Amino acid sequence: GQHQSTFNSYKFVRSGSTIADNQVTETNLNSDCFHVLGVKRTFSIDQNDLKNVYKSLMGELHPDKHANKSANERDEMTEKASIVVNAYQILSDSNARAIHLLELLGTSLDEDTTGELVGQEFLMDIMECRDKIERTDDNDKLQNLLKENSDHMNQTYLQLEKSFNEKDLDKAKKMTALMQYW
Repeated sequence: GQHQSTFNSYKFVRSGSTIADNQVTETNLNSDCFHVLGVKRTFSIDQNDLKNVYKSLMGELHPDKHANKSANERDEMTEKASIVVNAYQILSDSNARAIHLLELLGTSLDEDTTGELVGQEFLMDIMECRDKIERTDDNDKLQNLLKENSDHMNQTYLQLEKSFNEKDLDKAKKMTALMQYW
């Protein structure tokens, strides 16, 4: 589709060294989910490719593959699997991925500034939208509201993707803040 494959840097070093040996470390858990999964650091990620990378990594870390290792080594593989799961959860969620990417690029999104980024008018629109949803018993009207929200989410996502592609971090930060409300 519209996303280029982001997994050109898929890194299983097959000359005897595997993910179980070196790629996933405790420091990666707090630093770079893209590195943990061995994928290109970009907002535009093909979810099918991401899932395939995840499944492959989890296959290497599966307890059955390490049954003959020491308890410490098995515990280490369990910890590495946990790190991979965490990285996959972050990168498979567009909002979490955007927040993570912003942090890696040296700017973070915090609750104190989110309201300022999106603006009072937007916040009022969101409150009005939620109010309409709560007051509506008509299924057709609810479906229309759902479609409107879905359209807003898609537009925001596309603007966010464009902002990251153009390296416009200020706009990416604003679009990420907007995404949290849709």
